[in-house]
Amino acid sequence: MKRFILFLLNGILVFSLTWCSNPGQNDSSSDTSAQRKTRPSQESWDSEIYLTKLGVRNAIIHSGHLEQYNQQDRVQMNEGVKADFFKDNDHMSTLTADSAVVFQKRNIMHAYKNVIVHSDSGVTLYTERISYSQKTEKITSDTMVTMTTRTDTLHGIGFESNLDLTQWKIKQPWGVTTREMKK
Repeated sequence: MKRFILFLLNGILVFSLTWCSNPGQNDSSSDTSAQRKTRPSQESWDSEIYLTKLGVRNAIIHSGHLEQYNQQDRVQMNEGVKADFFKDNDHMSTLTADSAVVFQKRNIMHAYKNVIVHSDSGVTLYTERISYSQKTEKITSDTMVTMTTRTDTLHGIGFESNLDLTQWKIKQPWGVTTREMKK
């Protein structure tokens, strides 16, 4: 009789364990490679990441929400992005945007929607999409931009500049300036 009860209890235990489990759900061994790539490796809120070159900071990027995808070398940032850019530890400019993607190994950041770059030199740039390359220490855009200074308002499609917006180039420009243009 004891054997029968033990056998019955074992059967009930095996049955209940099988009944309660759902294959593939909450079981990392059943993940496919594609599923693992679409989920972030890490996720955090109110985060900062630092971009450095030879130990010297080039940018501090803050976001309300951050998702890191290690296999894709990509950090997705949203819920408000603010990036402070530096050169030789001197602050050059501040970028704000709705979202951004940072490719850490390539040291490139792409910022999207409501992008504003305000330089310490007094120039402000507005666009919907901009890229920053740590290697070239330049910001570029291939979309419409508006740049304002104390005396000028210029528009154009396509833009390239250094980080403090003192050496810039607008492709396909139009607008109003009080400066004399070089030919």
